[in-house]
Amino acid sequence: MNCKNCGTPVSAGIKFCPSCGSPIEDGQPQMNNANQNLTPPTGIVNQTTYNQQPSMNTSQPQQPANNMPYNQQPVMSPYTNMNNKKNNNKIFIIVGVVVGIILFAIIVGSMISNSKDSKSGSSNANGSTNTNSSSNTNTNYTEITLNDYKFQVPSNYTGTISNGRLQLTGVDGKSVALIGIINGNYTQIASSQSYIKSYMQNSGYTVNKIGTKTISGREFVVGEVSQSGKNMLMGYTKLDNNRLFMLVVANIYYTIDYNLFNDVVPIIITARAN
Repeated sequence: MNCKNCGTPVSAGIKFCPSCGSPIEDGQPQMNNANQNLTPPTGIVNQTTYNQQPSMNTSQPQQPANNMPYNQQPVMSPYTNMNNKKNNNKIFIIVGVVVGIILFAIIVGSMISNSKDSKSGSSNANGSTNTNSSSNTNTNYTEITLNDYKFQVPSNYTGTISNGRLQLTGVDGKSVALIGIINGNYTQIASSQSYIKSYMQNSGYTVNKIGTKTISGREFVVGEVSQSGKNMLMGYTKLDNNRLFMLVVANIYYTIDYNLFNDVVPIIITARAN
């Protein structure tokens, strides 16, 4: 072995050169502890320990942002469909009621025309026109059956069945009424008065006033309906959970006549199932 500084030969085990005094490096490579990890080669980006296997990522896929379970499809709530069906049924009932009002109003108008043709309007003793009907105090009745119900028609009215409706004409020729049985739920109708008014107006009729009114202990939805200056009163009351009694009344002068309405209501209240 020679000194790397001056080239003087030196014996093994000498720590310093006897000529120049420079340290003599050991020619044997320094061995690391077998259990000591070696420094990874230059250029390896991963700073894991040399000869160490990289760990595998076994975590689950990240949940979607909406926090729904992975790969689960959204489910429509059954209550949404139920509410939609209820709303559709309610609208269907309201439209049916409005169509019924319009049909009844047309028939009542025709009945008024026929009544005017058969009898002219009378005047009272002082010459003014009497537009209010007298109270129904007659105890003589004619029993008339409409669908599965029997109606007691007092003698101051003549009653006939036409196209599934009970037509009433005052014997004095001044008043007419139309009674029918239609499908519908009274609670829904009573809570939908604004919708009825809107639908009627879209159909060319004006509903000047609508609300609930209790007559002889029976609640009615009563509305003042007019078209082209012809005024009528329409009303609904509960028959059962799925049906309604419908009533439209008018006098030959087409004025709002609550006395006439109140006079006809007992015919509905006293109706009895067969």
